[in-house]
Amino acid sequence: MRQVITASVLLFLAGRAALAGDLPDGVGVLTANGSVFTTEISPKADTDDYVFQGFPGMTVTASVKLAKGSTLVPNVQIIRPGGIVLAEEDGVALTLTSKSAAAKVTLDATGWWKVRVLGSNESVGAYSVSVKYTAPALPTLPVLAKNTKVNASISSIGDTDDFPFPGYTGQTITASLTVPKTSTLDPIVSLIRPNGSVAVTKGQGTLEKTLTLPSTAFDMDGLWHLRVVG
Repeated sequence: MRQVITASVLLFLAGRAALAGDLPDGVGVLTANGSVFTTEISPKADTDDYVFQGFPGMTVTASVKLAKGSTLVPNVQIIRPGGIVLAEEDGVALTLTSKSAAAKVTLDATGWWKVRVLGSNESVGAYSVSVKYTAPALPTLPVLAKNTKVNASISSIGDTDDFPFPGYTGQTITASLTVPKTSTLDPIVSLIRPNGSVAVTKGQGTLEKTLTLPSTAFDMDGLWHLRVVG
């Protein structure tokens, strides 16, 4: 039996990366809007990745400037969640000079996007990069992040609430759902992989008012979902 209910969902995401916040080692540096980083490209094959959660409609601008005396010939790329480097035919406004590089694009997908800085012609040297992006037009249901708590409702038979969040292989998740004491809802909470398969599920047929999914390690990159049904 389904009723209109209010359910409290607490999602906790914990990555194993120490330097990149919620990102596993080797993925890149977690980058807030307006961030400025000063570092260097060295050795010749070095690349630096600056990672952020992107959503359709956001406009991202990345600007690279050389440090004084640097021999770097800068290049900058915007990389989609699937790992594809965007080109000018994809809508990237790219400006490259011997002293600076800039890229601007409007995003068309949800997930972890990257700004990548590298040296052209195997050049090396110091630089600073700034990354700015506009606020997203979020969907009706919120996109989950670390330590998110959401109030939502199942309002009719057949209703399903999907809460998306981008995840990387190596991260872990713990999620719990709480139903008010007065509700007779028999909920199911499931963790859905980016390919649509169910990673773990709990609920239905229990009298528990709080359902907690066991700590689960992500086994693929992409947009995961926490799904709640009655």
